[in-house]
Amino acid sequence: AALPTSLRSSAVQSAAMAKAAVLVTLLACPAKNDVVSAFPMYQSSIPNGDKVMRGDQSWPGVGHISQWGGGPRNAFGWDFAGAGYQWTQALCKADSDGDGQTNGMELGDPDCVWTAGATPARVTDISHPGFADSTTSVQSPGGFEPADGGVGRTCRGANEEDNDSGHYVETKASSLKECQQLCSDTTACTGIEFASYGRCELWTRDGGIGATAPAPSYLCLRFSGETFVPADLGSGRLCRGADENDTLPEYYIASGSKSLAECKDACKDTPNCSGIEHSSRGRCEVWTRDGGIGATQQAPDFTCMRRVSSTDLRQTGVPRVTGFVQRKGTRGAARKSRHL
Repeated sequence: AALPTSLRSSAVQSAAMAKAAVLVTLLACPAKNDVVSAFPMYQSSIPNGDKVMRGDQSWPGVGHISQWGGGPRNAFGWDFAGAGYQWTQALCKADSDGDGQTNGMELGDPDCVWTAGATPARVTDISHPGFADSTTSVQSPGGFEPADGGVGRTCRGANEEDNDSGHYVETKASSLKECQQLCSDTTACTGIEFASYGRCELWTRDGGIGATAPAPSYLCLRFSGETFVPADLGSGRLCRGADENDTLPEYYIASGSKSLAECKDACKDTPNCSGIEHSSRGRCEVWTRDGGIGATQQAPDFTCMRRVSSTDLRQTGVPRVTGFVQRKGTRGAARKSRHL
């Protein structure tokens, strides 16, 4: 039997209201896949945006408190919005979540040189820059800063025409991080030039990198950290105090069974360390004397090195001693004319 007109009208109205309620619910609470699909635009605007982890969980909604996005923003999300949804130097150098690591460090761009579409310096161990309980365990070589913006620049000496092959040591590196590490481990290195195809220049010019020139696919970084330089040419020398006869046990902390690199690391970890003495047998002296290493004395199988900042190197210059074979003239005038 047919329903009375009033009942039919009420049933239709109820069905319409139910459909509307379902539609509102769907719009207010989009499905997980729909939320994720809305983020690639922003993920590609930051380094490793698709690899961010918080603990053992992937976090696609990088800028939100919710793992899958939507709803309130986290600290990084607010900073990202404030930067115009772009990866800027200021955003990279900021520590949005206050965990002691910059956003760039957590996202694999510790030197703040990444550009959209490029491969970041690091693509593993990517932590979340919006939560203080998420940090990366990777310690990238620090102390590097872009020269004239860094990206798309080749390093030069006194001016952009000064491309003397004696200013640098050329080698190969599989990544930017490796090139940086080579510089950190190389005596008198004041910066690097890195090409996307693996070419690595370790700059050892007295006065450092004084200028840059435009060049696609290149990156120029100054080293602003600390390094070790030979004291009186270093090799075949013992460290001494005020003169070559001044050697007191309280000037240094001695230990054994250390490589040269390990001896340098011991110095970096020791307050007031001004340099090291190292023997080919593994003996390491970490010098902490007030006034530093003032003199040296000749002795086979020993090396004496002072610990200095790269700023001092650029201002004063030091003898260039490295473990790399320099290949002169490999870049030459052809590259210079191509980029200038």
